[in-house]
Amino acid sequence: MHGIETRTRKSGRSPLRTFLFPVVTLSLFGIAQSAFAAEDPIVPISGLSPYPPGADCNLTPQTGTVWRNSETEPYMDVDFGRPDRMAAIVHQDRWSNGSAQSTATFYSDDGGKTWKLSATPITRCSGGLQAGPESFDRASDPWLAVTPGSVGGDDDDGFDNDFDGDDDDDDNGGAVFHQMSLMTDRLFPFAGDLRSAYSMLRSTDGGKTWSDPIVVSNRTEFEPGAPFNDKNSLTADPYRKRFVYGTWQLLKDVLPTDDSAIPLQFFYSDTFFIRSNSKGKRWEPARAVYRIRDDVTLLAAAGIDPAVTPIFGAQNIGHQIVVLPDGRLVNVSQARFSVPGPDFLERVIIRSFDNGDTWEQTAKIIPTATVGGFVSFDAELFAASGGTIGNTTRTAGSIPDIAVNRTNGHMYVVWQNVDPTFSFIGVFMAMSRDGGDTWSDEITVGGGELTPDGGTSFAQLPAVHVADDGTVGVLFFDDRNDVGCPDLNLSNDDNPECFTVLPDGSVKAGPLDNDWFFKTYDPDLNFISEMRVTPESFDLRQAPIARGYFPGDYVNCTSTDNDFACAFTRTNNLGLPVRGSPPDDVLAFEDDNRQDMVFARIAGESVCNFEHTLSSYETQLAAAEIEIPRKVEKKRLKFLEKRFRAACDDDDRDDDRVASAGGDD
Repeated sequence: MHGIETRTRKSGRSPLRTFLFPVVTLSLFGIAQSAFAAEDPIVPISGLSPYPPGADCNLTPQTGTVWRNSETEPYMDVDFGRPDRMAAIVHQDRWSNGSAQSTATFYSDDGGKTWKLSATPITRCSGGLQAGPESFDRASDPWLAVTPGSVGGDDDDGFDNDFDGDDDDDDNGGAVFHQMSLMTDRLFPFAGDLRSAYSMLRSTDGGKTWSDPIVVSNRTEFEPGAPFNDKNSLTADPYRKRFVYGTWQLLKDVLPTDDSAIPLQFFYSDTFFIRSNSKGKRWEPARAVYRIRDDVTLLAAAGIDPAVTPIFGAQNIGHQIVVLPDGRLVNVSQARFSVPGPDFLERVIIRSFDNGDTWEQTAKIIPTATVGGFVSFDAELFAASGGTIGNTTRTAGSIPDIAVNRTNGHMYVVWQNVDPTFSFIGVFMAMSRDGGDTWSDEITVGGGELTPDGGTSFAQLPAVHVADDGTVGVLFFDDRNDVGCPDLNLSNDDNPECFTVLPDGSVKAGPLDNDWFFKTYDPDLNFISEMRVTPESFDLRQAPIARGYFPGDYVNCTSTDNDFACAFTRTNNLGLPVRGSPPDDVLAFEDDNRQDMVFARIAGESVCNFEHTLSSYETQLAAAEIEIPRKVEKKRLKFLEKRFRAACDDDDRDDDRVASAGGDD
């Protein structure tokens, strides 16, 4: 078992009712199930590593343990104009002391039923440049985003598709897939060159092939303050399609010349932002858009007086941008002030109302009752090993994930944290209806369930998304099905849930069983349902270890119509002995296929039930509390109608009847 280690505005009338009679007629054709319901609840994406074994593919000397054949920290996205086309990206061959040999990218053109590997040569081990300032040994923090295509490739979607006079063959209604990865070179004990940068790639064929990388924010520790890029994300604007946005933190040591408004002693991070206005063909220079070290209002809200309390550091981490239907950008992150005693940790947002040209300089707190700064600890293994193995579970911490309802702009933020009673680590969620001005009270999504042996379950690593009909879905894993060892004096042979310490110091351990769960809520966060996604539990103790069991700092869910599509990691139950974190100064290799990236589709209401989708659209739009341009409303409606035709029409139907469902709006 685990332990804890510290306007309302009503929009104008939509033409929905003019659609409903012919649509209801079409629904009589008998299509009732999800058009994309998967036969197998879990579909493998990754397999064995495509990259060379050992460290011969690395240019510089390496230390640490490389967990070859193991994947961590997956992310995926889908072209919601053609939802059979999707791509996923993951750490491939994770190092114990940071990053991976490279990332690996996969694509599906059948709605996630099968996946294929595509070539993305971004590090030396994956076939990238072997020398020079844009050559790197390791990669991390993989992220994917899709500039959506029009339904069926039709270029008449009415949204902003101009390219500032730059005409090319991808301006035809097709989607553009984008990926972003952190690139690093590491030399222990970091006395040499430590570099970090981002690789930006694009694909115009659904992720099958990718462009050469564009390297941005190439930094080195020899710069003043030893800057280091970290925790990036990537967002494609679904309304003004030429725009793609990236964001991350740039960590630096405090220098005497720094002009911070808040006195800091050791470190800080600035919020960095980068933008493309050409669907990722070119990128503007990266720039700092917010400095938490200047946000004295946020400091005051934290109740910290720098004249009394020393502040070791100020940091924003886990940045992620969503685009609201009124065009504003909302960047969520975790804010942290490091002080003696418990750190101040809160989820905050900053916003831009001009596509990222300018940003708010005072962050707004998302109010919560949770307590930050704790991780899940394998207390049972610690006791069984006589205190020699103290593994934590390294997941999201309290880093947030955010989703937006593309119809009305309601936002939903989830995070992992300790509940106010310190009883369990759980998953929590809050929402905003007014573009982030105000937030609801948080609700508990996961955690606190009773385990078979009377313990309390921990829930971790949440991901949130909103389907077309407004349903809110949250993916997370917890250990509610885990059975602890009844007596730590028992051996593993006497009881398979117990432990045997082996001569080399590792432990033959019973499983730490976890399962992925998916909960759905209505747009107002009223609970609808929960499902267990994994048909069999997976043993978290089999995960690769990178400062703890490491499924990754994030996983991802997106949607295809009213279905949810999720990528996450699952360990393979190999029954291997468990050991603690490997030393950072020794080179070692682990070739067992401990963990894979997998895919699951959670079926919602069928897209072919067009009355449901349109009725929900009308309800969602009526609930909007932000000013949504009429053009956006109309094009959203047109998109839903086109998706119905594309997914549910067939050649045997009456063409005139089908055509009458849409009109010429």
